[in-house]
Amino acid sequence: KSRAIWIVLAAGFALRLAWFAFVKNEPVSDFANYHELATGLHHGLGYTLNALEAPDPYFRQTDTPPFVTAYRAPGTAFWGFALYSLSGPTPAAFQIMNIFLSLGTGLLLADAVDPRFKKGLGPDILILWTLYPSSIAAVNLVGSGPLFSFLLALTAWLATHDRIPLAGLAAAASVLTRVM
Repeated sequence: KSRAIWIVLAAGFALRLAWFAFVKNEPVSDFANYHELATGLHHGLGYTLNALEAPDPYFRQTDTPPFVTAYRAPGTAFWGFALYSLSGPTPAAFQIMNIFLSLGTGLLLADAVDPRFKKGLGPDILILWTLYPSSIAAVNLVGSGPLFSFLLALTAWLATHDRIPLAGLAAAASVLTRVM
């Protein structure tokens, strides 16, 4: 089982890395907003939108940047700020980390349902998540999806491993990454 799990993870990593390398995805719309918010934090401008491609409908056409906003849940932007502090403000930082978040999500879900892969369901869940096209394609996004999915899977994993207070913290963090 252990070898099969490593093969699935390696295949998942290769698929995600290939998607990242060959399918270019420039941030637009919500993804551009998350990038702008993280970049603003990185440059010390606060939680602001500064140079949107198209103004958000919540701003008046007469408003001028920077736009202070509370429109987006802050968790994804602060995650981006942490990544940008390490790499500089480049969407590739989000995208590369999404590869690892996506694979981690699969492992957490599989182990939450089948701890230590003893019942036989764990590898199936891992294969389904790892090969699910949307979980592969999401790695190219500067968005909340991969982080939210990882935190939700972490919540389930912590809860099924009797770490309820930590599960509560992971659930709270997940809510901060995505508007519900």
